[in-house]
Amino acid sequence: MLIWSIAGMGLMLLVGHAGQPSLGHAAFMAVGAYTNVILQTSLGWPFLVSFPLSGCAAALAGALLALPTARLHGIYLAIATLAV
Repeated sequence: MLIWSIAGMGLMLLVGHAGQPSLGHAAFMAVGAYTNVILQTSLGWPFLVSFPLSGCAAALAGALLALPTARLHGIYLAIATLAV
C-alpha cells in the first residue's frame, strides 16, 4: 500500500503541481519491481537490501529518460514518456 501512495504522490507532483503529463509513470514502477524480483529470486538477496537498490534502479531509468527530455513540455513530453 505504501508503494502505491509514493507513486501517487510522485504523479501528483508532476501532473498536478507542474502541469506536465506523464504517460509512462508506471514504467518506472515496473523497472523497480522487476529489479526487486530479480535480486530476491535469482540472486537470493534479502528484501531490506534489494528494496533500496530497486529504487535506485528506477531512479537511474528515470534519470536516463530525463536527459533527452529535459526541455520538452506539453504533448511532446507526453509522447516521450509514452515511448518508455
